[in-house]
Amino acid sequence: MIHSHWQVTKEHTDYAHYRRYLETVAGARFDSLAAFKPYIDDTTLANVSVVELVRQLHLPLTPPWKTFVPVMTEAGICYSSSALYRFQSPEDVK
Repeated sequence: MIHSHWQVTKEHTDYAHYRRYLETVAGARFDSLAAFKPYIDDTTLANVSVVELVRQLHLPLTPPWKTFVPVMTEAGICYSSSALYRFQSPEDVK
């Protein structure tokens, strides 16, 4: 995943930096956003979609009902059956 987003292999000096970033993204919650502070000025992350990273990092869930759809919440990607899901849909995030 690091290679596909930043063209960096394990031997590269920035590999650990991107790995820590992915770990930060994977563990992000509304109460842990301060963990992103070291990455604020990192221009190599500017064009990377955090929503896409989250999708790639987390195993896809096969909900028991077809009415469940992925939504972005303060706890990350969750699933909702509410008619209001369109306001939280990661599909609409640009």
